[in-house]
Amino acid sequence: MFRVESDDYVIGNIDVSSRKDEHSSFGKRTTIATMQNNSNGHHHNGHGYGQNGYFVDTSLKLSDKNHSEDSLGPIFRPQRKMEEGAKKHGRKIGIGTCFCLSFLFITTVLGALVGLGYYFFWPDYSMLLEASKAEDGTWSDFSAWSECSTTCGPGEQKRIRFCLNLKNDGKPCDGEREEVRVCNARIECPDCGKKCAFGSLNKDCTKCTCENHTVTGKVSDSTGQPIIGASIRRTDVFMDTLAISNFQGEFSITGVCSNGDNSLTASKVGFNPRPANPVEISVGSARVEIRLEHVSLPRILINPQPKIRFVGQSARLCCSAQDDGSGTFPLRVNWYFNNKLVEEGEAYNQTSTDLKLSDIRKEDAGEYFCQVTNNAGVIRTQKVKLEVKEKSESSCLPPKVYSVEICPTTSLKQGNCATSQRCNHPEQHLSIESEKCVDQVSDYCCQVGASDQIEVTCPVPGSADLTYLMPIQNSTSCACLPCQ
Repeated sequence: MFRVESDDYVIGNIDVSSRKDEHSSFGKRTTIATMQNNSNGHHHNGHGYGQNGYFVDTSLKLSDKNHSEDSLGPIFRPQRKMEEGAKKHGRKIGIGTCFCLSFLFITTVLGALVGLGYYFFWPDYSMLLEASKAEDGTWSDFSAWSECSTTCGPGEQKRIRFCLNLKNDGKPCDGEREEVRVCNARIECPDCGKKCAFGSLNKDCTKCTCENHTVTGKVSDSTGQPIIGASIRRTDVFMDTLAISNFQGEFSITGVCSNGDNSLTASKVGFNPRPANPVEISVGSARVEIRLEHVSLPRILINPQPKIRFVGQSARLCCSAQDDGSGTFPLRVNWYFNNKLVEEGEAYNQTSTDLKLSDIRKEDAGEYFCQVTNNAGVIRTQKVKLEVKEKSESSCLPPKVYSVEICPTTSLKQGNCATSQRCNHPEQHLSIESEKCVDQVSDYCCQVGASDQIEVTCPVPGSADLTYLMPIQNSTSCACLPCQ
């Protein structure tokens, strides 16, 4: 039995036979009983309300007779359906419970929809919001200055910068985007207003040229013998060859004035180059004689020596040469490693021509040679090999195997180290300042590094049945150790 009360009515399970009307008038507090069934489906009071009890309006009196279920009105029907549904699940469901369940279901669905929306759409939406924010511009660094706008004389150089990160109506960058400064080219501009005594200025305004003027000449040595294949160039524009002397040493050039400003230089390998000025011999023609002196090739005084080094050591490769001083240009020395030019720098230069190698690496191993150049030509030293070993390697050769007669009837191959051989040790050649052109005699020698002992059975002379054992020391490896 349970009881639920409200301000207007009380519902309780009671037996209909014990029912008492507390109030029968309309609008008063009334107790309404759930009538219990008898065996034939009728209530004890004799009224035909059916098998179930009903909640009725308090304005009705239970004492009224002939109230059938249909006559009580539609107010009973929804309640009856709810009770029938509740009976299927074994309990009754109230209106408040239905409301709570519905509210919980709707809240769960809405929460799921919000969660899915946040998971799938919020990242893109947040990025869209971030991208839509206004952002002020900021200047980048200036670029490098441009080349001077002129090849000679004063000009301009420019550099620019860029306004970055300006977005969505942000504030533009303050200041100028471009800067300009005055510059001067490395050479002065030629005087294009110059007046030529002979001919006219060329298009570069550098020299007076004579289109119809011809200069002839001859190149010979100090004995008067013609020099074949000498190159004729303007002294001030030495890169442009104007003519080559023929088998008689003669040459001819058109368009060069003979006013004394246009000096010509003849050059050939094995001779000192020499300039000369054409001399006018008639209108529109000039003549020049050029004599060249022989230059001897340089002589190599010191050749580099082959070296063996360990990683991290130093080495000096020496090169020295001289000529008879007849050349107008000084000797020039260049080093080559595996036939590639070694650029001048800390390793060597024209003042200190020895190649100095410090903190040697494995990739420094290879062939080196020195090349010396003067007016007469080029001469090279011998190629030498620099061998580079890891510190764990040995600079000694492996044991040399000899065939040794142990006893009259027995011979054996035995390994032996060349103990007189000097060797390089990792503790040497650590400073480039102490390096010499030729390595000094080492304090280390190749000695037995590892060996094994072999016993050879030999017969006793004069006795066929007696034998003895001969111990033999066999060297299996050689090591670089301090000399004994």
